[in-house]
Amino acid sequence: MPVDRWVGQILGGRYQIEDLIGQGGMSSVYRARDLNLRRTVAIKLIHPHLSDNEEFVRRFKSEATSIARLHHSNIVEVYDLSHEGDQYYMVLQYVEGETLQSRIKRANSAGRRLSIRECLRCLRDVCKAADYAHRNGMIHRDIKPANIMLDAHGSAILMDFGIARILGEQQHHTATGVVLGTALYMSPEQIQGLHPDARSDIYSIGVTLFEALGGQPPFEADSAMTLMHKHLYDPVPDLGQLHPGIPEKVRAIVNRALEKDPTRRFQTCAEMAAALGDALKYLPPEESMPTSATPPAPQAVQPTPPAETRIETPPVKATDTIIETPPIEKATPPAPAEPAPVVPAPLVPAVEPSPATQEPIPTVVSESVPTHARRRWLPWVMGGVVLVAFAVGAYFFFQLGRLVSAPPTPTPTQTPTATATLQTAVQPTATVRVVVPPVTAVPRDVLKIAVLAPLSQPAGVMTRDGVQMAIDEWNARGGVLNMNIVPILLDSQCEPGPAAEVATQAIDQEEVHYIIGEVCSTASVAVSGIANDRGVIMITPSSTNSFVTVTENGKVKPYIFRACFSDPFQGRVAAKFAIENLKLKSAFIIMDENKSYGISLAEVFEQSFTLMSGQIAGKATYPTGETDFSAALAKLVKVKPDLVYLPDDAQVANLVIQQAREKGITLPFLGSNTWNSPDLDKNVANGSFFTGDFSAADPRPEVQGFVEAFGARYKDENGKAVVPDQMAALGYDAANLLLQSISETGVDAAVRVKDTLAHIQFQGVTGQLTFDLEHNPIKSAVIMTIRDGQIVFETLVNP
Repeated sequence: MPVDRWVGQILGGRYQIEDLIGQGGMSSVYRARDLNLRRTVAIKLIHPHLSDNEEFVRRFKSEATSIARLHHSNIVEVYDLSHEGDQYYMVLQYVEGETLQSRIKRANSAGRRLSIRECLRCLRDVCKAADYAHRNGMIHRDIKPANIMLDAHGSAILMDFGIARILGEQQHHTATGVVLGTALYMSPEQIQGLHPDARSDIYSIGVTLFEALGGQPPFEADSAMTLMHKHLYDPVPDLGQLHPGIPEKVRAIVNRALEKDPTRRFQTCAEMAAALGDALKYLPPEESMPTSATPPAPQAVQPTPPAETRIETPPVKATDTIIETPPIEKATPPAPAEPAPVVPAPLVPAVEPSPATQEPIPTVVSESVPTHARRRWLPWVMGGVVLVAFAVGAYFFFQLGRLVSAPPTPTPTQTPTATATLQTAVQPTATVRVVVPPVTAVPRDVLKIAVLAPLSQPAGVMTRDGVQMAIDEWNARGGVLNMNIVPILLDSQCEPGPAAEVATQAIDQEEVHYIIGEVCSTASVAVSGIANDRGVIMITPSSTNSFVTVTENGKVKPYIFRACFSDPFQGRVAAKFAIENLKLKSAFIIMDENKSYGISLAEVFEQSFTLMSGQIAGKATYPTGETDFSAALAKLVKVKPDLVYLPDDAQVANLVIQQAREKGITLPFLGSNTWNSPDLDKNVANGSFFTGDFSAADPRPEVQGFVEAFGARYKDENGKAVVPDQMAALGYDAANLLLQSISETGVDAAVRVKDTLAHIQFQGVTGQLTFDLEHNPIKSAVIMTIRDGQIVFETLVNP
């Protein structure tokens, strides 16, 4: 039966088959049109003779179902799994671009090597993707250049989990001793027929990185047996002989990944990704992508067929030990050479560059960026349309992030701060902090960040100081991507109207495409809609309202993030602390009947407390502005709870607790992060607890290092070191989150930075952080207690 008999047919009443792109021993892959969603997709059809194999169908359905639940920007996505009669098929994301294999071949044909920077970025993306898969219980087992797509955005996408295995599965889908994989990239343990783990993927990534840098794999031979013997026993060749000038740090990464003994390799892909990211920081500026704007001679970029890689009989050839039918080759246009960057026009405001500031490393962006974005980067389109045959996504949030330790705090005058040119911008005047004076010299390459905060209020000043400290530390190290970082300080007044106004002007007039702020939820909700619609990344340090990062319809705003935990998260943490740490069994809730903040926390606290076998003894509400809480306290006395949960601000807490104590109520109160304020009466609240993002008394070294550096930088009117509060810490973390994401992305383009930010693994002073699907941080919460008139660090509560 012809292999293209499906062309023109409609599967499931929805997917119209357009063209056959490739086929392997187990399936054929087609380009198709989703008639419902009007998008191009890939369809993988299982060969009919395998549809009769119940074990194969079970395996296909089991793995497809598992991987379809997972999503990651560097892993191709599975949309659907279905069948028509005995014909099973999978619907996949359709990706335009070329494989790393094709990119390497083009470079070899042109007599050159891929840039070190390009290789490290590509394989760092692969490490991140593989690590997410590993954390979700799946290994790839066939990572190689042909299974890495370089998409039109310049990102690497890991594809083809056709022989992937779910870790820990009781019934293995492959028999012991059956070798699965491609011999050029197999780990020694795979060759020996042992059950591979995540470190086998690390070995394959090492081989792939060696080939990307050197233009050829580390081991080649005329027979599969000889090739496998080399993987088992031969030392890794000197990569420097193939690509002169490769730094020792990069060679060390490759050699460690290629250790024969798995225990001597990187133990996780997250660890290897961190090493690659670190190596990127130290590459010299001249080591960049080619700057020639002349495209190479046209060459056909061949689509990569699905790699069905069961090796159960002797391989046909050493370089491809895969028994499968040849792919149907369909030529596509070549990718043009990377063009030289365009020199940008001067930006205003701008500052004198720090001594370490250099010209930015030319980096190519092939995606459409927002109209306000800096136009230093010329877009380019990678040729070829390559269908992704197998796909898996792994979205996981509990990876080990690399530590971002605070370097020695620079003298403030070493790093200039820009003043905003917006007429509505207000600089704080009533402050004795060390504020760096503005300068007027204008460098051409700066990264501008709008900082929105109520600059006349203590919370805004602390936020500003934390952000400024982080920026100065980055500038002291040379900035980000060789750009000096300039904060545009704007007084957004903690109000929706003024915040929206200054945010709009910052985007339109200053061409800002990164915002840190606002600090109040109502203002942040207003700004988040504007920023998201304009493709501007916004990180709020302290706004906890859920609608900052999601719309009222529950849709995630892709450009919006928060550094603090959300209202629901805080409610869950409070309940967990009450049950597990305080060992209490009943609680009474007192809340403002009009404030969404308190209502949200109270609802989540009640749900979580009940689920953990606690009992809500009763609830009482009061109108906003109430000063007499007799009625609420009377209800409380009747039910005799173990604890009172009071999610309101410090001023209200003072009144409620004071009146409770006057009535002889001595039980503890548990509050929220709004208690972490100078307004809290510590004598009145003695013996109570509250949740928060940060405590200066937290004994962790990273926290104490931050407190010491902050105090050395900022002094009060008496010359005494200022102790940072949670606003300063959250501002500091928000700035570092943003700048680390830009650095890891390798290009100043918000459309790409947002994806890096969504999957970042970050160690900050407020905790080790990852983001959930709604861009809320997953991190430990600090519990503080008021004891002897002082706020004291109590413990950390993990989510």
